[in-house]
Amino acid sequence: MDSSPLICVVLRYHDAFDLTMDCIDSISNCRYKNIHYVIVDDDSRLYPAKNLEPFLKFKMLEYSILQLGKYSDYCISLNHGIKVGLNLDAGLIFVINNDTKNFSYDFFEVVIEKFRSDESIGILGTKVFDFDGNVRSDAISVERLGTIIPIPTEGYFFSRNFLNDVGLFDEKLVRHMEDFDLVIRCNNSKYRCLSIPEISFDHLGGGTSKYQMFYPHFYRMRNVVWFIKRYRSNLSLYVKFRYVLGYYKHHILKAKTSLNNGHIIIACMQLLSSMFGVFIGILSRW
Repeated sequence: MDSSPLICVVLRYHDAFDLTMDCIDSISNCRYKNIHYVIVDDDSRLYPAKNLEPFLKFKMLEYSILQLGKYSDYCISLNHGIKVGLNLDAGLIFVINNDTKNFSYDFFEVVIEKFRSDESIGILGTKVFDFDGNVRSDAISVERLGTIIPIPTEGYFFSRNFLNDVGLFDEKLVRHMEDFDLVIRCNNSKYRCLSIPEISFDHLGGGTSKYQMFYPHFYRMRNVVWFIKRYRSNLSLYVKFRYVLGYYKHHILKAKTSLNNGHIIIACMQLLSSMFGVFIGILSRW
């Protein structure tokens, strides 16, 4: 990799104009400038991504806007964007949530140097804070579902060689656990993944999905069950149950918050869709 490779920033966009503009504005204020933005409009209806064009042109940024003909969710949308980056011969692909901002000024230089110093790196993450300044991911590996996850789920870099050799997101997952799957595929290849604490960005969390009552809850629980069936089939039934219950508690807390805010229908949908996800996960195969 040369000292100033083209970096492709891939953003999935769905009716999130202000968040996406803030994200791009923050990245554009970083020192590194050899960046091409790929904004994948996932069937926006109220605020299509083309509305960003005056801002992008004013900032004199290189960009592509892809308009998907139907709602496709994360994996398909991001894969479309990644393919654009590969076709542009980008050395690095940065997949990042659009509800992010406050990227370190030397964010990209530090990443480039890390990839240049170690060609075995396939996936690289950084430190992540929330919008209130609390640490969301401190660049230290954590264990999830019996898997060591060294990268934050909010955004990470891929090397071009890694994507060509190992592949893109598994589109059957739709959303959730796609990063865990890639970590395992990375570990089973000649590449490795890690995070570095020297640089960071902020992530809002749920900025583009908090109003969806079905998709986030259904796919998370379905994919947790799928993940356990594929990668942790040797575990006892008791351990598998505890893994599923641990994730399901997250949806119980979400529903409790909705209920406390007076959103009874939303709370019921959150619980029912996550339960349905478990049921479908048990009955179906990845």
